[in-house]
Amino acid sequence: MLYKKDKMKYSLTSKDLNQLESFLKSDKTPSNCMNLFNLDGFLTCLLIGPETLMPSLWIPEIWGETKDDEMIWDSMEESERVYGLIISYYNMIAKAIQRDPKNIRPLMFEKNATENKGWHIEDWCDGFFTGIQLTYDDWQPLLELEENKIIIAPLFLFTSEIGRTTLNEDEEFRSFTKEKWEDAFGYVISSVHEFWLPYRDEVHAATTKAVSQKVGRNDPCHCGSGKKHKHCCLS
Repeated sequence: MLYKKDKMKYSLTSKDLNQLESFLKSDKTPSNCMNLFNLDGFLTCLLIGPETLMPSLWIPEIWGETKDDEMIWDSMEESERVYGLIISYYNMIAKAIQRDPKNIRPLMFEKNATENKGWHIEDWCDGFFTGIQLTYDDWQPLLELEENKIIIAPLFLFTSEIGRTTLNEDEEFRSFTKEKWEDAFGYVISSVHEFWLPYRDEVHAATTKAVSQKVGRNDPCHCGSGKKHKHCCLS
C-alpha cells in the first residue's frame, strides 16, 4: 500500500515490513501462502468492503494451508510476533483509508528483462479477489450491476485470461507508466470504498476500524482453529 503525496508516519518500519515479507516467503509457510503484494491487496479489500471482519475469520486465508501443507511455528512468541506485524499492517492501511481513500495505491513492481514490458500488479489483484471471495455473497450488490463493471475493470485485466492477453498484446497498456497504473487502481479503491459506505453500519460510515494487536485469552485464536486463544496457541 502506498499513500500518494506525502510520507505518513506508520506503526511499521521498513525493518518490520522486511521481516514480514521474509516470513511470508520462508519455508515455514505453505506454498500457497500470500506474499506481501497479495497481503496488501487482500487487506485493502477487507477494509473497503461491505463489512468489518474479525481477524480470526481472515487471517487463516493468508496462510493458504492444506491438509498436507501446514504452517510451521517455532514458538508461541514467533506466532504472536508475526500476528502483530500483520495487524499493524492492517491498521496502517486502515489509517491511510480513514485519512483519504483517494490517495491509496497498490503495491507493484516493474517486470524484469525476461518478461513483457510493464508493471506486475497481478499479486495485488489476486489478494484483492481473495478478499472478495471471503464474503462473496455480500459483494453481490456491487458485482451484479452492469454499470459497476467499470469500477473493477482494472482488476480483471490482471486476473482473467482475456485481460492478461489484452495486456500482453495492447501496446498502449504495455507503455503505461507506474503513475498511470497507480491512478487507475486508485480509482478502483476509492470507488469501491465509496460504493460500500451506505451499506456499512453507521458507526463505520465515516471511519475505518483498527483492531488490537493483542489477542485476549477468551478471543478466537488467530490461527483459525475456532478454539479460544487460551485453549489453543496460548496453551
